[in-house]
Amino acid sequence: MMMNYIAHPSVLVPSGYAFDGRLADLSALLAHAILCKTVAFRREQPCCWIRFGSAELRRTVGGNYSDVLNLLDGRLIERDHSFSIGKRSKRLRLLRTYRRGGWCAYRLSRRRRVPSDVKAADDVSRWLVSHFDRFILPPSPFKWNSWIEYSAHRIRTKRYYAMRCRHGRFHSCFTSLKRELRATLLVDGQDDSVEIDVANAQPLLLAILARDAGYVDPEFLDLCERGEIYEHLQFRTGWSRSPTKKAFLVMLFDRVHPSEFWDMFRREFPAVAEFTVETKRPDHWRLAHLCQWRESELMIDGVCKVAMQTLPDVPLLTVHDSIVCSAKHESSIREIMATEFHKQGVKATIPQKEKV
Repeated sequence: MMMNYIAHPSVLVPSGYAFDGRLADLSALLAHAILCKTVAFRREQPCCWIRFGSAELRRTVGGNYSDVLNLLDGRLIERDHSFSIGKRSKRLRLLRTYRRGGWCAYRLSRRRRVPSDVKAADDVSRWLVSHFDRFILPPSPFKWNSWIEYSAHRIRTKRYYAMRCRHGRFHSCFTSLKRELRATLLVDGQDDSVEIDVANAQPLLLAILARDAGYVDPEFLDLCERGEIYEHLQFRTGWSRSPTKKAFLVMLFDRVHPSEFWDMFRREFPAVAEFTVETKRPDHWRLAHLCQWRESELMIDGVCKVAMQTLPDVPLLTVHDSIVCSAKHESSIREIMATEFHKQGVKATIPQKEKV
């Protein structure tokens, strides 16, 4: 893969670690890269393990990356030694002490060619990145946690990060913001932004996958299309919305565990429950990854690709299963979203929302 480089006098690194000695700059470059990916993937990788193959290590710090790893191992980072050639990539993560969100600027001893944190390998990703400068994040009167402030800082200083993960999702400094903070974004410095999402998006993706695999459950699909599946599950459990939604997402993304919720779901929707079990049988992450692939096909390779071709000058941001655009272009984007879901044979509910 081609790697772009940018000349920078400084990089952002976890705070509290002293970079010194002959490998100080190279250590800071690696720490910068790990910190960036930790923030970008922290919701999907709660254990904070970051895939870092030999080729990427070489592009990041050069041929003597082993010396850098040996220096930082146990001091700033830890390594997962369970990798297998051709099967499992090397993985790194920051030590717990440095995963608390603190960060600071490290000034390099000389101006270096720093690997770009924008890795846009396809046309749609490059088009999305090309519009980043048109979104302005005003100062916030509220205090956010350090991870959020990190992404906000990179937006305001125009030192963006963006990348598609191996499951197709597009991650950027904008996706890492809290929804409430994204709601303050201005387009071209003056137009209000809106975030358009699909009601019950993850259950609907599950319904599409199950249907396509032959596990048809018309009631489940209908409830998801109408955006009422969580309300139905609330009625069955007697729980409030938050614990109900959490239990559903745990069922979707984690191993299948016997529980009150699982027993109820299996009785209500046996075909979807069977699909869930069978899909997770070789690897419990497989269903989550399939959902992410289908989501990215719909939102990135579907909605955004159509927008790129028909509305090339309209700036968009993606937040996985939602789209951020200017309020004046909301109706056009909503129409494209509805059409792309219709191509999948479903009628998605796309709620009309006021600006937060």
